[in-house]
Amino acid sequence: MLHIKKRSLLLLLLLLPTIISSLSVLFDSLMLVLFATALILTIAVRIAVFRKYANLWVFIMTSMAAIPVNLSIIFRIKNLGIVFNDWRLINFLYYVLVYMICFSAEQISIGIATRFLVAKQSDISLD
Repeated sequence: MLHIKKRSLLLLLLLLPTIISSLSVLFDSLMLVLFATALILTIAVRIAVFRKYANLWVFIMTSMAAIPVNLSIIFRIKNLGIVFNDWRLINFLYYVLVYMICFSAEQISIGIATRFLVAKQSDISLD
């Protein structure tokens, strides 16, 4: 029973930043985005299960938590009226490009912060 509770708690910790970032989009709150980011870093640094492979877990949590925020950014850009004639494919590719730029910038910045906070990590092997 204790094992099930521990697994449920770890799953909740993984999903909590995503829930908070979804709430930040709902309430249009930058503070909740910052709180979700701080929570991701805190979970990776403080929880022993995540600390050994902190960069990997931060990547996973940030990938999930960034989806609502990045989609919100794309819809805000779309509402500004930036369109390229009536070419739907080009518009779609433009929004995908914006999403990927935001995603990459977020991952790079939070990856640097994670490496700074948790200098000693285990190597990830694909063997």
